[in-house]
Amino acid sequence: MTPPLALPGAAAAGLLAGVLIDITLYRVARDLPMRANMWRRYVAVLLATPTLYVALTVRFGVTLALPAYVYLATVGLLLAMLDFHVRRLPDAIVLPSYVITLLILMPAGAAAGDWGPAQRALGGLAAFVIMFFALAVAYPHAVGFGDVKLAGLLGIHLAWLGWSTLLIGVLGSFVLVGFGGVALSGSRRGAAATVPFAPCLIGASVLALFVTVPITTWYGSILGLA
Repeated sequence: MTPPLALPGAAAAGLLAGVLIDITLYRVARDLPMRANMWRRYVAVLLATPTLYVALTVRFGVTLALPAYVYLATVGLLLAMLDFHVRRLPDAIVLPSYVITLLILMPAGAAAGDWGPAQRALGGLAAFVIMFFALAVAYPHAVGFGDVKLAGLLGIHLAWLGWSTLLIGVLGSFVLVGFGGVALSGSRRGAAATVPFAPCLIGASVLALFVTVPITTWYGSILGLA
């Protein structure tokens, strides 16, 4: 059972994280030509971070694994917005996140006495890096090597929870890219505009944390009735 103060505390921590993300985005983008609707992105961050923090607390409870996924949501939101702003995924953020994630998750596995999730996480890291490296080589205008490094980080988090979570995360990212391409092709920017891959991959990965269990339960019930 979630402690009574856990959800308000998560919301407050999320709001603080949103402020810090917005400060970072402002410093990065202040020398760039600002768009008229840029303020909407700052507001969206302030709304998204408390929502994600509360949702993750409900999803995982107050457990040793919770900080790793809160960290994923925070860094993921920052990187997604940076990709929108400047089309960059800074190594100074992505690479240290591997170390931080492993330092947070490994004690969770040790406390549970089960190293299966850790083994899956390393397998997910390798699978995502190999897959997205191949995509970056085959489609360099769509997938960059920054996306490859990000994919490995997301693979750790997704595979820690299970292979089905990993699969839904990667499939969802391509679905979001497809929808984004359709939306852009109908906009004034036209088909020449490209969809940043990182926000789609991050969004699908975070969504997979919440929808995998309902989807697999529903699919399992269908197989049981067959």
